[in-house]
Amino acid sequence: MLVGGGSVVGVAACEVFDRKRDLMAAATMESEKQCNIQSFAVLDLETTGLPEYECNRTRITELSIVAVTRKHIIEAGNSEEKLPRVLQKLNLCVCPKKKISLKASEMSGLYNDTLEDCSPFDDDVFMLLDAFLRRLPQPVCLISHNGFRFDFPILQTELYRLGKVLADGIFYVDSLIAFRQLLGQKAITSGVSCIETRNEQTVSLPASDGYDNILCDVVEKVEAKCLESAGIVFNDDAKYDYKQRELENTPTQGIAQANDPPKLKPHENKPSTSEKTSSKVRKRLFDETNTHETESKVLKRFRLGDVYEFLLGKKPENCHHAEGDTLSLLQCIVTKGSEFIEWTDNNAKLFSKIQKLSF
Repeated sequence: MLVGGGSVVGVAACEVFDRKRDLMAAATMESEKQCNIQSFAVLDLETTGLPEYECNRTRITELSIVAVTRKHIIEAGNSEEKLPRVLQKLNLCVCPKKKISLKASEMSGLYNDTLEDCSPFDDDVFMLLDAFLRRLPQPVCLISHNGFRFDFPILQTELYRLGKVLADGIFYVDSLIAFRQLLGQKAITSGVSCIETRNEQTVSLPASDGYDNILCDVVEKVEAKCLESAGIVFNDDAKYDYKQRELENTPTQGIAQANDPPKLKPHENKPSTSEKTSSKVRKRLFDETNTHETESKVLKRFRLGDVYEFLLGKKPENCHHAEGDTLSLLQCIVTKGSEFIEWTDNNAKLFSKIQKLSF
């Protein structure tokens, strides 16, 4: 009995110890997630197509990662340069062993015949990726634009096929969600700055880059609430914008037929004073550069190209080339600097929690 009882007590004690150890490990990871991301690894994939059109059997054709430390992001943000000098890069083209959709090839410039001499996504690719991430200052956070719905599940699926997992302590964030929260409300209110907004609201809804009809609807609803608070109410059934609606409400007097323009007398060639005034009023009312209507550009879509142009005032280069997109995203991150770093510290999650594509 004593031996048996001692054995039971011993097992119970071990179980308690294991639970405490797991809680301590979770607390450690939580603290790292909250305030201690040291390396930001910007990831972008080019693929054979979209998972929803390929029964989730999408394969990688190009993988690119550009990594930078926390310190270098802050230093670059405080200088005129929008890219840190110290960058760690990994860029691999991969033979997908399946047909690449024509649309994907046109966007990325990668065709089956151009990749036929490349190796597939195999153990060597995994070892390169794993070694690249391990040599960075830890903990490391993978960052991808729309990564939660696209890049991360596809990468996790490729690793699953090999029976591999990334190193413990690799985190991830989706920069689409980050910039939607960091820029969204500011961008919306800047576009209706002449209107007093008393109850600002932050909308939390998963978004999809490139397939963001849901996102656009949400942004329009928030903006509509701002307009409604100022007494401007849009008809839900109307599909035309505010400018067009005002034009349609303008009284029409003697509309001429397009094929039979009116003949003016010599002294009628110049518009009257009242006509000039009316024209000026209309221009002031509808000119997009008017400070009473719009003070700055309104960011309604949060695709990478839109965010880049909003933050840097120019269009990105080499879109849909994996390395080009990672560098563009990194410039956006550097522009927000400490604000983006803080957001990442508070929202990073373990990459191991990403689910693979179901097929």
